[in-house]
Amino acid sequence: MDFPLFQRRKQHERKQGESVKEKKLSNYFKDVYMTYENAGIKIISDDECCQLLAWLFIYGNNEEFVLNKRLNACITVAQKRLNINSGLVPDMNLISDFHHYVKTIKDNKNHPDWLVELEKKYGIKAHYRGGI
Repeated sequence: MDFPLFQRRKQHERKQGESVKEKKLSNYFKDVYMTYENAGIKIISDDECCQLLAWLFIYGNNEEFVLNKRLNACITVAQKRLNINSGLVPDMNLISDFHHYVKTIKDNKNHPDWLVELEKKYGIKAHYRGGI
């Protein structure tokens, strides 16, 4: 017979175990993508980085974006590639591409093909909530 104290402890240990697994998975994706990036191997193309950040800029007010570990790792790589996560001067060629993709999303009532591909790749359906 388990006492309530032991049941609560078991539940707490299970919750801690899940958060540790999630953190390891998050670190795994980030480490793999950053290792390739630091080695000069572009695992994500420049266009995909700009598309990803444009998608995040327009549709990013969604909990699904925060909880997707693979997406967060790719966002980190994209921010580094465009030099927008530090005090460095952003790469203006990629920033102009980013602005182009943002404009494309805003102008089209239907999702562009590349946006549909990103939604499939990361398993997130974008819902526009206006305001931009």
